[in-house]
Amino acid sequence: MGAINPDAPAEYEELQTRHDFLEQQLADLEAADGHLRRVIEELDELTSKAFAETVTKVNAVFGGMFQRLFGGGSAELLLTDPDDLTISGVDIIAQLPGRRPQGLALLSGGERSLTRVAHFRPAHRVAHAVLHDG
Repeated sequence: MGAINPDAPAEYEELQTRHDFLEQQLADLEAADGHLRRVIEELDELTSKAFAETVTKVNAVFGGMFQRLFGGGSAELLLTDPDDLTISGVDIIAQLPGRRPQGLALLSGGERSLTRVAHFRPAHRVAHAVLHDG
């Protein structure tokens, strides 16, 4: 049969205690993981909602500011991925008077600058309102 380890019961008890401790640690980690995933989902939902609301508010003023600076035309903000606001960006589409709608890259340097000014003012107003009223 072979040699018998007289310390086997104590070693087994020690290993069992360590195993139970590690199982509890694993359960705690899995619970924390689930909790963090729920928090991340909630934050994604809240930030997506706030982002969409902000884009809508800025867009509401942006077109009017653009028309004042250019003496007509139109401009709007478009979400690059409206189905997933957590990764979406914002594109600016501008239509100068007598021209077709186009992105910023197709405008001249001066037109881009004025379009950015038309965007900055409403964005600043919305941010100011959120910080001081919200």
